[in-house]
Amino acid sequence: EGEVLESGIEVKNKEGEVLGKSKKAAARAVGEVIPSRIAMAIPGMAGVPACMHQLEATALLMRLPILAAPLTVLINGAFLCFSTPTCCALFPQNSTMGFDSLEPELQQHIREKYTALGRAVPSEVFYNKGL
Repeated sequence: EGEVLESGIEVKNKEGEVLGKSKKAAARAVGEVIPSRIAMAIPGMAGVPACMHQLEATALLMRLPILAAPLTVLINGAFLCFSTPTCCALFPQNSTMGFDSLEPELQQHIREKYTALGRAVPSEVFYNKGL
């Protein structure tokens, strides 16, 4: 994540045309992806121990405690199979920010480009914040 903050991430117009790289968009993206990552981890961190607590009281695990580790991995995998796609759906990968929030030098570059093409400068830009 550190190199993303140093070099910036691509910002695009609504047509998907790359306008440049923005460090401010990168900083926002890192902050926006944190809730998604936390939400993906919660089921495994809370659900697996709760399930294992119940399973460890069964006769099978009392008789064969060696099965606890494989069961933990299996249950964690099952939770991840559902939490990852759910969080990807709940937290969109692409985000927007206002054109005025970009770095002044990037704003100037985009203005020059759009002026040369005879087009209006976009009021917002889009970036991929990742998952």
